[in-house]
Amino acid sequence: GPSDTLSRTLANKIVLNSDLNVVVVNKPGAAQKIAYSYVEQSKKPTLIMSTSEIADSEVYDSIETIYSLGEFRNYIVVKSNTVNTMEELAKKKEVRFGHSGEGTFSYRAMVEVCKNMNCLQVPFKSGVDGMTNVLTGTIDTYSLVSFGSKQFTSNDSYKVIGEISLDKNWVKLFGKNLTNKDKETIQNILKNTDKQFFRDLGLRK
Repeated sequence: GPSDTLSRTLANKIVLNSDLNVVVVNKPGAAQKIAYSYVEQSKKPTLIMSTSEIADSEVYDSIETIYSLGEFRNYIVVKSNTVNTMEELAKKKEVRFGHSGEGTFSYRAMVEVCKNMNCLQVPFKSGVDGMTNVLTGTIDTYSLVSFGSKQFTSNDSYKVIGEISLDKNWVKLFGKNLTNKDKETIQNILKNTDKQFFRDLGLRK
């Protein structure tokens, strides 16, 4: 999904521009709380990419902010041959609207959009599951985070018909057990990266 895609892209950026070796470990579920639990228990130098709302919680006070990657949006995505605008979607008697579960930005965006239409909420374990169901016609639309979502938004089978930004829509990189040298290396790599790199990932600086 988007978080995994973004993590692998950042890991590749760090590896190519330093002598650090980064291994990506996918720990999905529970609005990233499973991933945070993994990092909390890690004895090794560990990074986690996450949204600021979750990471600013006092529960995770042992995890250190490394770098703010940028602001993201939520895209409202449909199958290409269905509707062309949000207004057309809202005219449907009932909109089967997919999201990534309560507590996620996908869910919050869905709730905001559904103030203006009659929605049947359909939760999925991941963005990939949701987008697959858009393609099969099981649901009408899905709320997809913009970061790391290019695999879907560049696919002609899908169409983005709207976008929404919410409070605290920031993606940040966090770390635990990093040496000051390694932390500074990562910060310098990201700080000196062209803004176009972040825009291509679906982030706005």
